[in-house]
Amino acid sequence: MNEHIEAFQGIRKFLVNVGKLLQSSNTQMGKHGWIVPPRSSAVGSETSHAVDCPQLWLPTDAFQFYRSEKHFNVLAFVSVLFDDIRQPEKLEEPLVRAGYFVFKNSENRDVPNYDYGWCRVSLYELGVAPWNDIAPKILDPREYYNVAAGRIFSKPLLEITSDDQLLNDVVTPLLDELRKNFPPEI
Repeated sequence: MNEHIEAFQGIRKFLVNVGKLLQSSNTQMGKHGWIVPPRSSAVGSETSHAVDCPQLWLPTDAFQFYRSEKHFNVLAFVSVLFDDIRQPEKLEEPLVRAGYFVFKNSENRDVPNYDYGWCRVSLYELGVAPWNDIAPKILDPREYYNVAAGRIFSKPLLEITSDDQLLNDVVTPLLDELRKNFPPEI
């Protein structure tokens, strides 16, 4: 078989596995009341179908974000970062990243789901790390992001090799952090 065809098939297989990881995350988060909103995207917005932007034909990340009826101003997420086309030297390996954003307007149940898409771009800067606070200033100075706070952590993607490991190393720490900061009884 041609080496170029094999390379593309390898990329496709890799993306299928990332999709399975995110589907497993959806199931595990859903068991605890954090659901994927309708019409949510799974691939980052930095993609293109245009012939003059071939560098954007492949996704730089894939993600799922989650909402809870009890905490509608909180947007939790699990994402996989593949590449940083803006600063390729910053991302040394693919990462699984999880965390949450708290939006300022807690009275608005219609906080845009895609605010996550806007905020995620600056998250490449953090690298592999335990829990970090996300100060709104590191995201972007533009007010329309409406982010009051957040927390995030990351692990190398290649360290997550099973659903059990995803649960233990990513989903459970995320749920623990959500429970600690946003008790279910509220």
